[in-house]
Amino acid sequence: MNTAHVVSSREVVKLDGITHSFKTRLGGPAVQALRGVDLTITAGRSLGLVGESGSGKSTLGRVVTGLLQPTGGTVEILGRPVSGKNAMKRTPGSVQMIFQNPRASIDPKLPIWRAIAEPLRVGGYSSRRRDIDVLLDQAGLGSAYGDMYAHQLSGGQCQRVAIARAVAAKPKLIVADEPVSALDVSVQAQILNLLKDIQEESDTSFLFISHDLGVVRFFCDDVAVLYLGQVQESGSTEAILTNPQHPYTRALASASPTLLSAATGERIILAGEPPKPDNPPSGCVFHERCHQYLGPICTQTPPPMYPTDSGSARCHIYAPNTSD
Repeated sequence: MNTAHVVSSREVVKLDGITHSFKTRLGGPAVQALRGVDLTITAGRSLGLVGESGSGKSTLGRVVTGLLQPTGGTVEILGRPVSGKNAMKRTPGSVQMIFQNPRASIDPKLPIWRAIAEPLRVGGYSSRRRDIDVLLDQAGLGSAYGDMYAHQLSGGQCQRVAIARAVAAKPKLIVADEPVSALDVSVQAQILNLLKDIQEESDTSFLFISHDLGVVRFFCDDVAVLYLGQVQESGSTEAILTNPQHPYTRALASASPTLLSAATGERIILAGEPPKPDNPPSGCVFHERCHQYLGPICTQTPPPMYPTDSGSARCHIYAPNTSD
């Protein structure tokens, strides 16, 4: 009983069967962006969420933060189910988000220190100038930046402001949506190291959304691969990215120059484009582009997650009757 309690208390976020659909104009079919996503993020660990554009990564991040409500499934934050419009009020400050475009997320009419202080004040935290100056120092900016405005800052400086604002309320989880994709490589390294320091100092967990597998390998402990709103493979980052088991993950890894030789040894070119979310394929959602297509079972039967050498993968290759 005590052991179960300890394990539960380490779960910062638990997603069970999460679905989310967007209504379309003119009464067309709903676009199902997420299809039964199950994920768990434990205290002090970072989960990388990867996949092509349109795979559902950002939608899932917004469901976790409460910016979008799931149309199915359950979200647990710190062991408590959350749902409805007041979901985040039930876990104040526990989840914060770093957006892909930090400049757009900072109120241009406010000086930086007030832009950081505003969500703190709303959440009931200290919003004194001297406390904001400490946050700016921790983010690698001096207190003088507090008197500046977003348009006066570079992209990397704006991202540091966004990080300062995200960590101000000491959240248990930070959802980082492509936090370095728009930055120069040298600035990317600075931001990633800053986030690493924050994680080590505060035991903060991260849901790290990225299309860059090299960045994910550097920053994340675990990884989940999304395709058409479904998790196709999950496990430890090192195991998945050096020995990918799902055909889709192999193709992604082969497209990354830093992973090509270790993961696959050859470039795998996926045929065609990802299917439209409002008209998904039958059976395995990846079968139309799969270079390891097995036959009718792939077109007729949706595969479950099977255990693999690197974690688990949603592929009939690993079904007991098809394995070697």
